[in-house]
Amino acid sequence: MNPAAFVGRRKLLGGPAHEAISREVKTARGKVDADARLLDGLEEQVERAHAALEQAISVFAAG
Repeated sequence: MNPAAFVGRRKLLGGPAHEAISREVKTARGKVDADARLLDGLEEQVERAHAALEQAISVFAAG
């Protein structure tokens, strides 16, 4: 029994074979990249909202 051969034959989705793991890693990296882009957009939106709130407070305080 060869453990490396056993692992190498397990090429199905989620299996331990190099090809299966490589596919999963590629998919996960794509999801991480998409999440990072989404987060960047949300951070910009929060910054704009914060600036607008500060402006509204200044206008209100000047009264």
